[in-house]
Amino acid sequence: GRTPGPDVLDLAWKEQGDQAEFAIINGKKAHNRLTPSSQFVEDGSFIKLRNVKIAYELPAKILSRVGIKTTSLYALVNNVATWTNYKGFDPEIVTGNNPLQVGRDNSRYPRSREFLLGLSLTF
Repeated sequence: GRTPGPDVLDLAWKEQGDQAEFAIINGKKAHNRLTPSSQFVEDGSFIKLRNVKIAYELPAKILSRVGIKTTSLYALVNNVATWTNYKGFDPEIVTGNNPLQVGRDNSRYPRSREFLLGLSLTF
């Protein structure tokens, strides 16, 4: 777990009668961790453009002179864009192989965007 930020510590419920934005912080837990609460549940729906690939095949007439049947140049982008109202880093939460933490955001970094350039030759 991680320690709540100062805004959460200042706006958390402390005693009866408080009009607080956040639930009580459990001082008995390590780092004053917030107890899981429905207050922290939000809509994680999203639309993601995962892959875009653009390819160009060179004319076979030019290539046959040097013993190449086909040549393709391509550019590929992975994790192009995500549209969501989710406040965390990435709504596509990945918690590893722990089936007991499905959908629990541990503030891990989002999936990286990858750019690839390639050349495919067939002899």
